[in-house]
Amino acid sequence: MKDMKPRNISIDVCRIITFINVVGVHFLMNNGYYYTPLTGNRMFIMTVLRSLFFPCVPVFLILTGYLMRKKEWNKEYYKGLKHTIIIYALASFACVIYRNIIGPDHISFGNAILGMLSFWDSGYAWYMEMYFSLYLIIPFLNHMYNGCKSRKEKTVLVLSMIVITSLPSVVNVYQFHRADWWAVRGDGDYYTVLLPFLMKNMFPITYYFIGCWLSEFEFKLTKIQNLVMLVGSIVLSGLYDWWRSAPGVFVSDEWNDNGSLFYVIIGALFVSMFLKLDFSRVPETIKRIIMKLSGLCLGAYLVSYIFDEIAYPILNSQIESMPEKLNYIVVVMGPIALLSLLLSWVLDLIYQLIDRGLQRIAIR
Repeated sequence: MKDMKPRNISIDVCRIITFINVVGVHFLMNNGYYYTPLTGNRMFIMTVLRSLFFPCVPVFLILTGYLMRKKEWNKEYYKGLKHTIIIYALASFACVIYRNIIGPDHISFGNAILGMLSFWDSGYAWYMEMYFSLYLIIPFLNHMYNGCKSRKEKTVLVLSMIVITSLPSVVNVYQFHRADWWAVRGDGDYYTVLLPFLMKNMFPITYYFIGCWLSEFEFKLTKIQNLVMLVGSIVLSGLYDWWRSAPGVFVSDEWNDNGSLFYVIIGALFVSMFLKLDFSRVPETIKRIIMKLSGLCLGAYLVSYIFDEIAYPILNSQIESMPEKLNYIVVVMGPIALLSLLLSWVLDLIYQLIDRGLQRIAIR
């Protein structure tokens, strides 16, 4: 997929770091973190790390808006899905092959096709279900965004989406009918609804519009201010999760899901931080490597399921103490990220062969 503006290497670096954050999200998901009481310094650190890792999907969506703001509805636009669809199919089959040969499953070819269409061949394919849906309406979202006549109007559009999809995530999560509402950690069935929240699942559009906005404008922050606000937002989000959960197990709710206002802020500041960095002095050879790795991140995200399935049973069988697993975060995440990128590279080579074959057929 071609970018709409001269290549900005900072976007590629941001995408690679965000993929690493995906691996971090799965580290916490697969090592028992969510089933362990939040007590002690190590569990607190992992709770803050979750606020760093978890906005990975929001960041990917913001980057989509940043890169695709000028896309228009035409035949060429739909051809842009070819690479994504083929890589998704190849990653799905790679996961099926693993599950048949090494894993516990025995999946027929027909069921593998159905699984790919149902987005369950890869344990992380839910993102593709969301992305394909978003892709189909991007040209029309661009009409909405680009139809705004001024920066103020575009800003109001973004803020309006935040109000209907994200602000309620930190407002509608209390029991205000109780005198001790501030002390009740969570029971969604009895929350007091102050803002309409029916549109919460439209959060991908909110992030897309944020990316569009960042592609035109920027926060009036210095690098240091941006970094301080980013770190502060991550820590504040982690503290809030800790307050709503500890000393029990982690409470998953609207304030720490993908559409959370916390993650809107963190995601926007995260992308903004990279846009402020100057990579102009990076040697061209390194830039090419970065761009190649960036292009492999989608496939790596999907096939990381394979290496998660291999790595975490080993980790969990060797290290019983959940807090102690923090010692192995780099040892586990590093190989998973590298092997996922390597397998994604292999899938990309296969894609190139398929693409050449399709082009020859089209010529004939």
